[in-house]
Amino acid sequence: RHIDAAIGDADYSARIISEHYGIDPKKTFGIKLAGTIARGPLSESEIQRGKIRLKEKYNITQPYILQIGRLVPHKNVHRVVRAFDIFKSRNGVGHRLVILGGRNHSLAYDKLVDEEIDKSSFKKDVYIAPYIETEDMPAVYALSDFFVQAGTFDGFSIPIVDALHMGVPVLTSNRSVFPEVVGDAALLADPFNPEDIAAGMTQLVHNK
Repeated sequence: RHIDAAIGDADYSARIISEHYGIDPKKTFGIKLAGTIARGPLSESEIQRGKIRLKEKYNITQPYILQIGRLVPHKNVHRVVRAFDIFKSRNGVGHRLVILGGRNHSLAYDKLVDEEIDKSSFKKDVYIAPYIETEDMPAVYALSDFFVQAGTFDGFSIPIVDALHMGVPVLTSNRSVFPEVVGDAALLADPFNPEDIAAGMTQLVHNK
């Protein structure tokens, strides 16, 4: 009751702040964050150089689907891995799933993701990448066929903003803040349903 304003990363986040703390909704404001990449899509020569750099530095080769998010439960990586297995089994494509974000944020969840990868018929195609230098992130986005972030909950998603900025097709969650972030510029899926996520992957890989 003593504050003049509370700011969230989006309108959704502002609403959650208002509900959780009992703050007057007229005092809560959503201000969407910017992305981290200052430029837009790469030129053809930059793409060719990027292919070489990503392969030599990080063992990232095309074609691949990109997922960015720490290995923590609300990022929902284990269900994306399960969806990728369904997607691969039904489409006969050569794609890898490249996961960026890092381990050791939740050891129990690290184990769950590893178990899901180990169960996959395509576990050799699931790659948890090492740390990527900031200068190489535009190429990581641009060379992916599409970007997936199907979280169960979040306050915002800078990686989605970056993916859209780089002209990469996006598949994301149909709940929490995600529909607000993408508007009508992405496909939405139920994050608790790997079949639905896999259907979105299939639509993106076949729809030029």
